[in-house]
Amino acid sequence: MLRLLSVVFSFTCLIPISNADEPRQSRWENAIVAFEKADRESTPAAGPVVFTGSSSIRRWPLDQFFPTTRTLNRGFGGSQMSDLIAFADRIVTPFQPSAIVVYSGDNDIAAGRSPERVRNDFLTFVGKVQSDGQPTIVLIGVKPSERRWNLRKKLIETNRLLSEACENEESLTFIDVYGLMLGEDGRPDPELYAADKLHLSDKGYQKWQALVATALDRFGIETAGETTP
Repeated sequence: MLRLLSVVFSFTCLIPISNADEPRQSRWENAIVAFEKADRESTPAAGPVVFTGSSSIRRWPLDQFFPTTRTLNRGFGGSQMSDLIAFADRIVTPFQPSAIVVYSGDNDIAAGRSPERVRNDFLTFVGKVQSDGQPTIVLIGVKPSERRWNLRKKLIETNRLLSEACENEESLTFIDVYGLMLGEDGRPDPELYAADKLHLSDKGYQKWQALVATALDRFGIETAGETTP
């Protein structure tokens, strides 16, 4: 963990969260306020598995795919890794999560950010959510899609850097879903995607659920008996 924190500090010094992100992040304020309102009306018990990230998380019906695990969905569509940093202290850390499942990154690349920036922002997020403890973080690697097939080389490089960042860190696990989402022709398998050729179908989420459940089980968070719809 000391090695990771030193890396986080170095990256944060080199590439701080820019004030230029603030106007873009303001677009999520209504969504974040809605989460906070729901939490006041029905306060979640401490220690859930918090899922956060972009629309691939937001659209995931966690109660169907993880019926025996206490989960909390805090995904907000269109978001980037830097947005997770900005809002972590409002929608992630207040719940003292036992684990955090993250999916983010391909929106970043589509917006012109570099794989290195995605990696650096992820490490900054880790430093923020683990500052008062050390919840397990399961990072789902960026997925391929027909809509963003022209970005595949950058997405593959992003996954390489994210995987490398998680190596030898006991509290971090990287799940590589890229190859899993490809068909025999080497292109994204249509059955795993929604009609928009970007988001996941139920079959796509079934693939993810199996890998996330295995990762959580490995960290002592029981998902035994989970079945996919």
